[in-house]
Amino acid sequence: SRRRWTKGGRNSPRRLQEGRARRSPYGARNKIVDLSNQHLNDDGLRRWLTSEGPQQLQRLGRLGPGPLSDLNVSRNALTDRGVDYLVDFLVKQRQATKRLKLFENQLREPSAICQLIEDRGIGAGAHSGLTELHLSHNNISAVALGHILDSLRRRAG
Repeated sequence: SRRRWTKGGRNSPRRLQEGRARRSPYGARNKIVDLSNQHLNDDGLRRWLTSEGPQQLQRLGRLGPGPLSDLNVSRNALTDRGVDYLVDFLVKQRQATKRLKLFENQLREPSAICQLIEDRGIGAGAHSGLTELHLSHNNISAVALGHILDSLRRRAG
C-alpha cells in the first residue's frame, strides 16, 4: 500500500512517500524509502532523518526482518554533507540497504560512501548488505571515485 503525507516548512519534503511494501516475483516483500525529487537539501534530509526516519524504519520493520530493498534520495539538492548524515543514520541504526540511489544530486567527494561500503554488518559483501549504488549525474571527482573503488576492493578481499 502507498501512503503520502504533507510536510510543511522550507526545505522540507512536501510529499514524502512512506515506506511501502510490495511482493516481488520471488515472494519476498520489498521495503522502500522514497525521498526522491523532494527538493531536499542537506538540512532538510538531516531533519527528516532525526524526526521521521526512525519511525519510518520501525514501520517497515513490522513487515518482517531484512534490509531496505531501495533507499532513494535521488533528484534532490544533496551535497557530500547530506551523504554524511545519511550514512551516519544507516550505520547507527544498523539498517542494511540493498540499493542506494543518490543520482542527480550535487555530490563531489562523498567519502561517507566508503564508510558504508566497508561496514562489515551492512556494507558491500555483507549478508543483505549493499549491492547497488547509483551515483550518476553528480560531479564526483576522479579521486573520490578511486576511493570508492578502493573500498569495494577491500570488501572483496
